[in-house]
Amino acid sequence: MPPDPGEPKTVVRPPPAPPGAGGDPYAAIARPALEFSRGLERAQKPDPLALAAEARRLIGRFEQDGRRAGLPPEAVLDARDALIALINARALANPGLSPRDWTRALGAALPP
Repeated sequence: MPPDPGEPKTVVRPPPAPPGAGGDPYAAIARPALEFSRGLERAQKPDPLALAAEARRLIGRFEQDGRRAGLPPEAVLDARDALIALINARALANPGLSPRDWTRALGAALPP
């Protein structure tokens, strides 16, 4: 059945960028964490505790920058969770990183 032309349409748009910022504000504030995640797969002799601490620092920075930019808090938290999942997946793809050690280190570094 075709949609009724009189029915309201749902349109999903990203929130507006903060004043003075061009482009996607989420991409801009996520850049450091994304760059970190790219290096996780190739890190030589990775130290899970140091990597988890750096992940925590970058995730915290992402949250702070999102609040400062006036982004919706629930959207920042959802994006944060996606960044954590990406960092975790890329770390687990590193054959030199023990999955058990990484999981423990990340679990201890990040808030519940």
